Amino acid sequence: MFTEYYKKIQIQEHNNEKDKDRIKAQKQWKYLDKLIEKYSNIDISDVTSSSFNDSVWEPPLGHETNAFHFKKYVNGASELPMQVYLKILAIHLVRYEQVSLSSIKGFTSFLSGLYAIIRTSASPVMQARRGAPWLPLSELEPSDITYSLDQMLEVHADILRVTLVLNWIESTQADSELGYFVKGFITPWSHEGVSVKTWVQDFKKRHDLVKEEKPYSALSEETVSAIVANAMPFIEGIEVSPENGIRMSDIDFENPILSIANCIREIMTSSEVSQQNMPAHISKSQKFIELYEREKDVLERCWCSKDGFTINKPEAYTDQTIMGDWFTRFFGHIQNAAIWIVALTTGLRNSDIRSLKFDCLHYSKRYEIWFIKAALQKTKNTIYIPVGVPSVRAIKLLNWLRASDDDDVLIQNRTIDLNPWATRKRTDLKIKRGMTLNQKLQRFARHYNIRLDTIAEGDEEGTCHSIRATLAGYIGRNSSIAILILKKLFGHSNGLMPDRYIRHNIYVQKKRKQQLEAMHSEVAHGIAKSIVDKEVAGTKGEELLKGTKYLAEKIRRENESLTEMDVHKKLTDVLKEIILNDIKNEQTQTLLTPMGVICMRASNHSADSPCAVTINKAERDKAGVSRAMFGALAQLPNPAQCIGLDCPDALATKTHSLPLLGQFDWYTNVLRQCTAENLDINEDAKHFLEVYYPIVMANDMLKEAESFRKKYSPALRKLYSDIKPEGYFDV
Repeated sequence: MFTEYYKKIQIQEHNNEKDKDRIKAQKQWKYLDKLIEKYSNIDISDVTSSSFNDSVWEPPLGHETNAFHFKKYVNGASELPMQVYLKILAIHLVRYEQVSLSSIKGFTSFLSGLYAIIRTSASPVMQARRGAPWLPLSELEPSDITYSLDQMLEVHADILRVTLVLNWIESTQADSELGYFVKGFITPWSHEGVSVKTWVQDFKKRHDLVKEEKPYSALSEETVSAIVANAMPFIEGIEVSPENGIRMSDIDFENPILSIANCIREIMTSSEVSQQNMPAHISKSQKFIELYEREKDVLERCWCSKDGFTINKPEAYTDQTIMGDWFTRFFGHIQNAAIWIVALTTGLRNSDIRSLKFDCLHYSKRYEIWFIKAALQKTKNTIYIPVGVPSVRAIKLLNWLRASDDDDVLIQNRTIDLNPWATRKRTDLKIKRGMTLNQKLQRFARHYNIRLDTIAEGDEEGTCHSIRATLAGYIGRNSSIAILILKKLFGHSNGLMPDRYIRHNIYVQKKRKQQLEAMHSEVAHGIAKSIVDKEVAGTKGEELLKGTKYLAEKIRRENESLTEMDVHKKLTDVLKEIILNDIKNEQTQTLLTPMGVICMRASNHSADSPCAVTINKAERDKAGVSRAMFGALAQLPNPAQCIGLDCPDALATKTHSLPLLGQFDWYTNVLRQCTAENLDINEDAKHFLEVYYPIVMANDMLKEAESFRKKYSPALRKLYSDIKPEGYFDV
C-alpha cells in the first residue's frame, strides 16, 4: 500500500515538472520570437547588409571584410537560441564595444571555438527544439569551460581568442537583452580571481604550450639604407618652418612627385569637372599631360610611371586614359614612403603610428625643436618625441594626403577617392589592423625589389616592430645612455624592456664585443705593467713576480741584443697577452673587488673560496646535500664578501688598490688621533675627534684599526712608500 502511494507521489511530481517545463518553454520562445521580430525590423546596416534572419551576414556596403557565417557553426534546428544570441552579441560588440568590422574575419573562428564549448555540455545549453525549454549559458560551470578548453586544444590552438569571446559574454550580463541568456555566467579566471592573461599562461603551462618569446630582430643596415634612399625623394623640398606648421605651401609642391599629386587633387576638386569617369578627366587634362611629360624621368626613377596602366581603345572616349588603379597606387606609394620615414625616426609601435592624430606635430619656441605628441596604446601614457627635418616633412605630407577631415587620424586608409559621389561618405578612416600597416611598408619595399630581411638567423621578413628594434640598435651602438634614451623614447616604465631591444641586435652585440675587448685589453695591460714594474703585493703578487722573473730571463736568452728597456717592454707585452688570453678564455675571474684587490682565482677551481665558504655551506645545509657532491664543480667567488689580501688569489696593484690605501689612512687617523698618548693635536684632529671619537669608542674600532694596519702595512708600504712620508706605514 505504501509502494502504491509512493508511485502516485512520483507521478504527480513528474507531471508538475512537465508543467513547469512547458510554462518555462512558452515564456522562453515567446521572448525569443519578440527579439527576432524586433531585430528584423530595425536598421543593422552598420553591421551587415543582410537581414537579421539570414544565416550568412554579408559585410556592410563599402566595407571590404569577410562575412559572418552563422550557418557554418550554428545552423541546426535546435540551435536557434544560440544563433539569435550570437547575432545580438555581434551587433552589441560593433555598436557599444567598438569592435572593428575587420575583426569579422576572425569572428567565425571564435564562433567555432565557442560553440565547441557549448556542444560538449550534457545539458541542452542554448539549444532546444521549438516548444522545449533550454538552459542559459550560466549553466556552464567554470570547471565545464576549463574541461572544454582542454578538449579544444587538438582542433583550436588559439585559446586566447576563445577566452576573449568568453570575456565579452561575461561582460554583457548587465545588458537587458543579452543578460537574459547569460545572467550568472562566470569564467574560470573570474572564479579564480585572476586576470584572463594570467589564467591563459597557467593553462598553457599545464599543456606545455609555453614557447620562448622571440625578440624582434632589426633590419640590416643595407636594407635601411635602400629604403631611405628611395623614400627621401618623396619629401625633398618640403618647407620646414614654425610659421607654416603642418600645412603644405606652394613651395612644397615644387617637388616633382608632389606637384603631380597636387595637380590631380586640383582637377578632382574643380567645379568644372564632372564626377563621372574621373580617371579620364584627369588623363585628358592638358595641365596634367604637360606636367607628367615634364617630370616623366623623375617618375620613372621612382617607379611611378603610368606605363602598363593605360587603356588602349582607339574608338572610345577612354582611349589613353590612365586606369584608376594607377592613381590609387601613386598616392598610396607617396603615403608609404612617408610612413617609412616616421617609423624609422620615431620607433613608435605599429598601433601608436596608426593612432597618431593629424595635429601630433608641434614646435617648441623655447627649445627650438620639433616634437611629436604620441598617445601610446599599450601603456596608456603620452610621450613627446623630438624629431628632425625628415620626420617633419613626412608628417606634413601625411597630413596633406588625408582624404577626409572628418577623421582626425594622421594616416588614413584612403588617400584618394576617384568616385566620391558613388561611395558612401566615410568618417572612420583609421587603419584598424596592424597587418594593414605592415603591408603598406612591405609594399613600398617590394616596389623597389628591397628584401625586408632582418639580421636574425633565418632572415625572417621585417615588420613595423622590426623598425623599432632597428632604431633601438642604432641608439644602442652610438650612445652610452641608450637605455635611458630608449626608455623615454619608447615610453617604457622600466629599463628591462629597452635592454631587450638592444642586447639581441647583432650590430649592438658586435659593438659591445669591441668595447669589451678594449676593456679587457686595458685591464690586462694594467696588470701586466704593474707586475713588470714590481708594483704588486699579496701572495698572488709574489707568485706572479716569480713567474715574471723566469720569463724575463727567457727573453734575454732568446735575444741577447735587447736592452733592459726593450726587455721591459717585451715582458709587458708577453704578460699582457697571457693575462688577456686567460680573460677571453674565462680561465681566471679577474674581478676588481670592493676591497681594492683583483681576484685572480682560477675559474675551474672546485674548492670554496674564502669569500664564499660561509654562504656555500649554508646553501648546502639548507638543501641537505654533502660537500662531496660539489667536488667536481667549479665554485664561484663572492666578491661582496672579499677578505682582501688574506685570500691567496688576491692581487694588490699600485693602480687598483688605492681604496685600500684610503682605508689605511682612515685607520691611521683613528689610532693617531683617538688615543690618549696624542694630546697635542691640531684643529683638524680636534674636528676628527668630535665627529668620529664616539663612534670609534662605541664600536671598539681601536682594535680593528690596529689589526688592519698590521695586516696591510707591509703590502701598502711596498706599493705606496714613494707617496707617503717615512715611517707612515710603521706599526
